[in-house]
Amino acid sequence: MNEEMKAYNLEEEPQAEEKEIHIDYKKPVLSKRVFARILDMLFFIAAAVLLFSATRAIVNNTPYYQECQTRVNKTRVDSGLYIYISSDDRYEEIVTYYNSLQPAPTPGTIMSHYEDAIDTFISFSKTNNEEFAIEEQQKYDNYRLNLQKDGVSLFVKNDQEEIVRNDAFQVEGGTYAYYNSNCYEPFIRDQLTSDLVVAFPQYYKDLRFISMSITFIDLPVGVILGALLIFYIPPLIFRRSRQTFGMLIYHIGRTNQQLLHLSFGRYTAYSAIFIFGILILAFATFGITLIANVLMMTLSKNKQDFGEYLLQIFYVDITNEQIYYNLQEVADNYHSNKKISKNFKFLDKP
Repeated sequence: MNEEMKAYNLEEEPQAEEKEIHIDYKKPVLSKRVFARILDMLFFIAAAVLLFSATRAIVNNTPYYQECQTRVNKTRVDSGLYIYISSDDRYEEIVTYYNSLQPAPTPGTIMSHYEDAIDTFISFSKTNNEEFAIEEQQKYDNYRLNLQKDGVSLFVKNDQEEIVRNDAFQVEGGTYAYYNSNCYEPFIRDQLTSDLVVAFPQYYKDLRFISMSITFIDLPVGVILGALLIFYIPPLIFRRSRQTFGMLIYHIGRTNQQLLHLSFGRYTAYSAIFIFGILILAFATFGITLIANVLMMTLSKNKQDFGEYLLQIFYVDITNEQIYYNLQEVADNYHSNKKISKNFKFLDKP
């Protein structure tokens, strides 16, 4: 007989003059358990996404969050480093915006926008932190004067000691495009966007609050409530067999080590281990705990994951049989007043 189809046996103590009552449970084939778990994970992902979106909408409408978002948006626009996209109601960093814009403007047009953005950022800095603005101007000047290709400078000083593009510098394939990709874009992306965060404390605080609200409010609430909704609550409803929706579809039930009804306490302990010790922790360990749990379920002798092994929880196929709350229910179900044995065991065990 296939290893996955071994049966559990409930047998009565031998009695001299009475027939024995036998209740045989089959182990569900591993493929059914896997598909049931996959279904539950899909239900969980859908629930988590919906709950995350609902939580985010609630948090986003709180007065303090809106104040932070308003300040962030204003700083981004005033700095010149971001473009407001009205169709999506969002702000995009200027380099990303022009690199993805279709149809793309000419390199000369893009270069003009980049130069204006840098000048705007330095002017914006003067109104908030003049010392920082002077440092940024010096950084920008030194950055341009140090740029060279094949020994030719990209920028030079004119008679008025102003830094301008070097007319002698030419490259095949587009000089303006070269200036954009090798001068303006790296400076904006690698220098100014990070300087905006470092030099403006309120902007940093607002960004941090927005980020923290997603990481420590929206995401955890969505994941935890989604896990409770899919993995914990349904087995409370399907109390006899402690089934999730996936297990219900594939006719799989859970029992204790006596192959009887799984108690509320043991079921809750298992749920805490799985939801908080395996599923939630998987987000912090890049899925390692979840992968290890699946491997244990697949490779262990009784096909148990960590929590099931620890608490001695077993799975049974209930396509043609039900799980009983206690031994008395077995006797009542078979209209027998005989004493039912407590000797539940695997048929293949000695």
